[in-house]
Order: sequence, then C-alpha cells, then structure tokens
Amino acid sequence: MIKFKKTAILCVSALMFSGAIAAGDFDKEIDGRQSYMGVLGYNMGILGAMAGEKMPYDADLASAAARNLALAAAMNNGSMWPQGSDMDSTEGTWAKADLWQNFPIVMDQLGNLKTYSEALATNAGNGLSSLQAGMKGVGDSCKECHKRFRAKKN
Repeated sequence: MIKFKKTAILCVSALMFSGAIAAGDFDKEIDGRQSYMGVLGYNMGILGAMAGEKMPYDADLASAAARNLALAAAMNNGSMWPQGSDMDSTEGTWAKADLWQNFPIVMDQLGNLKTYSEALATNAGNGLSSLQAGMKGVGDSCKECHKRFRAKKN
C-alpha cells in the first residue's frame, strides 16, 4: 500500500509539474520571435535609411538587405507563437493577447509582407526610386501588425 501511495504521489506530481511547464514556459519561443523581429528590423533599417536618403544608396547592399527580408518573411515561424505567450500571460514580450484571437489577420499581414518583400528583393538594386517605391508595401504590412498587436516597449 505504501508503494502504491508513493507511485500515485509521483504520478500526480509529474502531471502537475508538466502542466506548469506547458502553461507558461515560453522563453525559447519569445527569444526566437524577438530575434526574428530583430533580423527583420535590422534589414528594414538599412533599406529605410537608404529610401529616406539618410545613407547613400548602395545597390548591392539594398539588394542583399531586401533578399534577407524576403527570406525571413518566407520563413515558417509558427512555432514561435504558441498560445499563452502574450504579454498578459508571460513576462518579456510585447505581443498583445488579441493577436491570438485575430490570427487570420496576422497571417494576412505576414502574407502581404512576404509578397511585398519578394517584389522589393527583385527591384531594390535597380536604383533609389525602385527601392523607395517598394518600401511602402513592406512598411505598411509591418506597421499594421505592430499597431494592432504589439504594445509599446517600456
């Protein structure tokens, strides 16, 4: 009987512990998506500085940054966005809980980012005016998602 009680206690403890991990331990996912956003932001920074004429236009660098952006936009990153990894449930993120209730909108914006960044990758090296023209769609898709689903950083 004592052996049964010990086994039952161990099983219940294991179930409780595994539930706690599944419910709130999203450090790797949050780190991954913040790194992903950093890659997007880094390349957008280069492209935006050139498009805004805050740095000299460089066709090779513009092409490389636009290709990086397109590759990142095409990446399957769904595992970085588990339910419950929002700012109301987990520390260290600015993703609003509303994001998961509106995932079709998020997926549409990601599709737009992919489409616009692929076009930008094709044209970014063709001169400053081509780069500037291609930045609007990319920027708008980023802004739309961030405006709705990301809180301001403190």
